[in-house]
Amino acid sequence: MRKINIKTVILQSDNNYLNTLQPKVMQKLLFVSLFLFSILVASCSGTPAQSYRSPKVAEELKHLDKSLDERGLYAAEKRVTIDSLKNIARTSPDSTLVRRVLLELSEKYRPMNADSAVIAARHALTYSTPYLSYDEKIHGRLVGIQAIATSGLFYAALTRLDSIDTTGLSPELKIEYWKTARMAYSYAASHAQGMDSYVAELQKKQREYSDSLLKNLPPTDIMHRFLYCSDLVETSDWQRAEIMLTNFLKEVPETDNFHGMFAYQLAQAYKNQGDIDGYVENLAIAARSDLQANVKEGLALQELAKWLYQQGDYERANRYISLALADAISGNVRMRTATISDIASLIEATNQKELRTSHTSMTIYAITSTVLFIITSVLAIIFLITTKKIRGNEKKLSSSTKKLEAYVGNFISLCSNYSNRLNKLTLLVARKISAGQTDDLLKMINSGKISEEDSEGFYSLLDKAFLDLFPDFVESINALLKPDRQIELKPGELLTPELRIYVFIRLGITQSTKIAQILQYSTNTVYTYRNRMRNRAIDRENFEEQVGNMGNHVNWIDFVGE
Repeated sequence: MRKINIKTVILQSDNNYLNTLQPKVMQKLLFVSLFLFSILVASCSGTPAQSYRSPKVAEELKHLDKSLDERGLYAAEKRVTIDSLKNIARTSPDSTLVRRVLLELSEKYRPMNADSAVIAARHALTYSTPYLSYDEKIHGRLVGIQAIATSGLFYAALTRLDSIDTTGLSPELKIEYWKTARMAYSYAASHAQGMDSYVAELQKKQREYSDSLLKNLPPTDIMHRFLYCSDLVETSDWQRAEIMLTNFLKEVPETDNFHGMFAYQLAQAYKNQGDIDGYVENLAIAARSDLQANVKEGLALQELAKWLYQQGDYERANRYISLALADAISGNVRMRTATISDIASLIEATNQKELRTSHTSMTIYAITSTVLFIITSVLAIIFLITTKKIRGNEKKLSSSTKKLEAYVGNFISLCSNYSNRLNKLTLLVARKISAGQTDDLLKMINSGKISEEDSEGFYSLLDKAFLDLFPDFVESINALLKPDRQIELKPGELLTPELRIYVFIRLGITQSTKIAQILQYSTNTVYTYRNRMRNRAIDRENFEEQVGNMGNHVNWIDFVGE
């Protein structure tokens, strides 16, 4: 039998997906419009909703509806944590801390926005240094693999997994590797639905890593509990799974992702035992937990929407499937988008049968689809125009920033040239005095006074201009100096001579001769000041490089997840 190359299959699956399923903006909007249309037609067909709910199921669905109304609050709470981490990464001069924070950002973004998770993990890798241990480097790579697997790039994820040598990993990192591998193969299997032979191979690899986790994780570990219960459900030991999952749900808060995972497994156990009320009730609990944890990759809401549609509750089914689709698209969870599309296609196929029974419904179909298509087209045009404007504004902002820096450089050069001209005038006056041209003596005295005042004015203008651009410059310099060697400004003083030298180093001018020429210091004076400042620095060897990079190391964070 020919051996199946899993990575080749995943790559082919990725390419097919990109060509057929990954929608552009207008395609996404059009799909939503067509789906809304199919629900509307079904509701107009006169099929009555069935009375299927027990009081407990009705109550759980009511709680879920309320959570859906409050989903913005849950997202805002998550955003507070995200923004706090981004602020640390934006302001901290400690590259090791920034790397650790970026990895944590990737892990927090992963269930809610796969693209941002990939970006954060990628930038964390730029902070890798020779001082990192092998385990730290591998941990960073695993976080990145988790992010790209969630975004649906399974070939890249599995290729990177294969490149990791696990023989030298610590026990803790091996567990993290197995978790990452299990997740990647699980997502890949979900994405490859319909290709049974390939799915079987992918699920086999998933089970191998699940077995490794079960053997090496302590029974009290939450992941061990989840995998153990999953095995019970898969092996039809549903009653035992029901007991254990019910107990675990009581221990895990609703805002924890595992709460939703446990509830979903419990729903499957009830379904297999024929307890439909228990099945629907726990799907609602799982969906509500996914909302509170800001998880965009959950299965519960879309499965619940499909079941509600089958029962004739078109209004709720429409709302749930629309929100599930919106979450999958906003989080770029590709395999979930494909699954939801399959569900929507099934629903639409059912509606087509009903359309053939009613001329009135067909008329509504034509009118509604036309109106929704027009609305969607208008929304798509508005979206494209808005996007174009935003990009134009970004280009203008970038251009303005470059112009501003050029203006500052020209301004400083102009002041320097003006000061040089005053000095030359002073020399000219001196020569005239030597020649007995006493009429010019008064001009010499006045020129000397003006030259001195203009030099002071030049330094004052230089200090103000730079501090307008970088108001935290002094504090940032002090953060790089030893606590007992930091700079203290006198009352009314903007910058010291040493700080003026490092103003130009921050602007990219590192030659001492050039700095001396602009500031009218001697070259030896510049060398002396620079050496003194390096001796006060925490990291003497990299001090000037750190000054040159001030304010530039995590600017990309401002644009992630917007």
